[in-house]
Amino acid sequence: MSERLPVLLQWVLEHGIQIDDSIRLVDAHSGISVISTDKTIHPATTIVFIPKSAILSARSCSLAPHIPFAPYGHDAHLALSVAVYAELLRGSASHWYEYLQSLPARTVPLALFWGMPGTDCDDKDGREAKLWLANSQVEKEFVTDAGTYLLDDIRNYYHSVAKPLLDRFFPNSLSGFLHAYSLVSSRAFLVDAYHGLSMVPIADAFNHITENHVHLESDFDVCPICGSLGECPHDKDEQLEAAQSALNISTSAIPAVDRLNSDTCEMVANRHILPHSEIYNTYGSHLSNAALLARYGFALEGNENDVISWRLPVDIVHTAGDLRLSSASFMDLFFSFVKEWSRGSSSMILEESSLVYQPSFEELERQEASTGSQSRTALCINSDAQISVHLWLLAALHCIVNDDRLASAYLETVADGSIGARWKDVRSAARILVQAMQEQVRMERLLVADDEDDDVGEKLVGSEQALMLLKNIAQEICSLCNQRAAIIGKRPDLSVAELGELFDELDDSWPKTRLAVTQVILERSLLESCAASWQELGGAITDD
Repeated sequence: MSERLPVLLQWVLEHGIQIDDSIRLVDAHSGISVISTDKTIHPATTIVFIPKSAILSARSCSLAPHIPFAPYGHDAHLALSVAVYAELLRGSASHWYEYLQSLPARTVPLALFWGMPGTDCDDKDGREAKLWLANSQVEKEFVTDAGTYLLDDIRNYYHSVAKPLLDRFFPNSLSGFLHAYSLVSSRAFLVDAYHGLSMVPIADAFNHITENHVHLESDFDVCPICGSLGECPHDKDEQLEAAQSALNISTSAIPAVDRLNSDTCEMVANRHILPHSEIYNTYGSHLSNAALLARYGFALEGNENDVISWRLPVDIVHTAGDLRLSSASFMDLFFSFVKEWSRGSSSMILEESSLVYQPSFEELERQEASTGSQSRTALCINSDAQISVHLWLLAALHCIVNDDRLASAYLETVADGSIGARWKDVRSAARILVQAMQEQVRMERLLVADDEDDDVGEKLVGSEQALMLLKNIAQEICSLCNQRAAIIGKRPDLSVAELGELFDELDDSWPKTRLAVTQVILERSLLESCAASWQELGGAITDD
């Protein structure tokens, strides 16, 4: 049996980490996890106290004076990776040696590293899995908010920052840095304004599930210069104001510790936890399987956060067909269109649709952060195969721009008679879309009631223009889905059923490929289900 858990627990005792007797740590082949003992744990119970002196961050590590600090974002991830790698290289001389020896000794199999030379993921399984991720939602996770590739950023940071620093103290390698990066990616927490992203011993032993039992609490608002929770010499310092301004982090997602002058991170129960059951944290309540695979190397069955998304302007080129405007002009029209739509009461109509949904405010914020768009839009299909209203509007705009009658009715023309990038009257365009949406909802009701197509046609009372626009929107959405499905994975020529048979034949010794094929099946199934619904709706509209 591995000695890593007893070694870790001795270190925990020596460094003031308190673990309640209602839980215990267990060590299995898959790693260390946390289970409840014979006691029921009640909501708001603190089950672990971790002094901040025990956490490992770019501010607390042995090379802290030399590491460029970043409070958040991928730069914070990279800085912490240097800190962790430096402590790994120090071996038994590190303050965190006993903690670090309890972590995976091999690179965590993040999908980001599958098939990457110089990592433990560069085996036949990893290389095959990487091929299956082609054009999948997982691949989108490999791109940063700034549009750069994560792997490029990691390599560049290692060679320009990490290696020159580490060379002064230890022999090092890119593969070792990637190992440290994988530990940070799969285990780090945002702790406070001083430490930023950090490794929090014991807190990182709780595995992930969406409906989590516990969460991390920490006082985020400490001095960003010295980390003090109470008064400090920097309280009226101009340098403090500059540091706080640079942080610009919302602390609402990080509950504050409630104990007076506490300088700890705490794991606190959200709800009742039954005896003898595994206790889960969440790494993010809105993480899709694509994100989980990319950042943590695993996926959940039946993840309600799964989506298929399109990015502006990148995916415009692939989905716009014979679009008669530049991507930039199309985007200008689209954002003004979305703004006008949002001003009206059209969201009330959406509540009655089973094919279109209104993304939550949080989902729009996440999409805005990931795309850097000038308007909060979420172009996606959710786990119920519903399309977001913004994807519906995108499809509608495609139809208007590419239809001579609609384009001339709603868009300005330029000197040579071609369409321009400005609306004649965006309100009129929004009104015709409201009519189209009303007819869509009416159609959905009739189809659910199993009415015959002829009867459906008789009951549609909207204008001919609205009905034809709806039919074209349905065709456009089908096209978007089919185009996307046709490029996903290593074998887009196979049907979902055939992919299922291929999965059944995969040996359990190929876990990464099994995960990749499962993701492809999920994405293809969502796209085909969505396309089938819109094909049915479009087919029910007669040309009369």
